[in-house]
Amino acid sequence: MDARLTPELEGEGYAREVIRRLQEMRRQLNLAVEEFITADVLIGDERIASLVKSRWPDRIAGEVRARSLSIHLPGEEMPAGTGHLENSWDIEGIEVRTAVSRAA
Repeated sequence: MDARLTPELEGEGYAREVIRRLQEMRRQLNLAVEEFITADVLIGDERIASLVKSRWPDRIAGEVRARSLSIHLPGEEMPAGTGHLENSWDIEGIEVRTAVSRAA
């Protein structure tokens, strides 16, 4: 068994953490399962952000029922007032900022 952490596995792990955080925010907004959201995610590490942004946006959007999902790299600004609910998370020492709103 190969126990090395490949970039693909690392990207998947962070994508799953982002999904978990966005699902928590859906719960905080008291959204019904069938409701859609818009979401912005800023990942504070360029390498990790690139891994997630290159392969996982569709999977993340599908899992959290996002009509619109934007993943931002460090140095990019999330639009002000993007979400009805905004939060900052520490995931393995990397700051991840999220903003979620109910989709129209």
